[in-house]
Amino acid sequence: MKKRRPRRKYFKAAAATAAATAAATAATATAAAKPQTPRLLVLLLLLVLPLFLLLLLLQQQQHPQQQQQQQQQQEEEEEEEQQQQQQQQQQQQQQQQQQQQQQGLDEQRQLLPHQQTWQQQQQQQQQQQQQQQQQQLHYLLQQQQQQQQQQQQQQQQQQQQIFSLFSSLPYRNSSHIFGDKQQQQQQQQQQQQQQQQQQQEARQAFSLSLLLYIRCRLLSHMAFYLQMYRHH
Repeated sequence: MKKRRPRRKYFKAAAATAAATAAATAATATAAAKPQTPRLLVLLLLLVLPLFLLLLLLQQQQHPQQQQQQQQQQEEEEEEEQQQQQQQQQQQQQQQQQQQQQQGLDEQRQLLPHQQTWQQQQQQQQQQQQQQQQQQLHYLLQQQQQQQQQQQQQQQQQQQQIFSLFSSLPYRNSSHIFGDKQQQQQQQQQQQQQQQQQQQEARQAFSLSLLLYIRCRLLSHMAFYLQMYRHH
């Protein structure tokens, strides 16, 4: 907002000119009234009075112009001050923004090594879990293979025993032979059932290990994203 000062100087000058004109007119009137005053003095007063009035009028005209110029200068100075203040405020805001950006970058730089170490630790843990699960699966497969080999060996031994019995008893009855065959078939069925149960157990163990592996991976990913979210 532009401030306007009261024109006191202008009113003072107008009052002074009015007083001067009144004094001059009073002096001329008294001089003309007195018979002793010479005519030349009266003429001089009459000549000087209008000049004095002209000078006063010119001064009165110059005063408002000077006041307007002073007001314009004051307004220009005030506008310049406002512009300087605005520029200073803008510079301060820019400096604050730059400082905030630098602080954010510094914080990110400080957090980067922690995040890298945390990621490395998680990767190492995941690798260890994978290795353990692979070892467990390998151990289960080895056990399954060993059990199958043992069953095959048992079957071969039983067959050899049955063959040796038949060879040692050539005069046995056909009913005994038929009973021996039935026992052999029952044993084979039992062995097949045992093999199937073992295979099912191995499959279940394998599926459980896979589920545990998937669960561990999901938990590690969730923990990683939660940690990233907390840092940001």
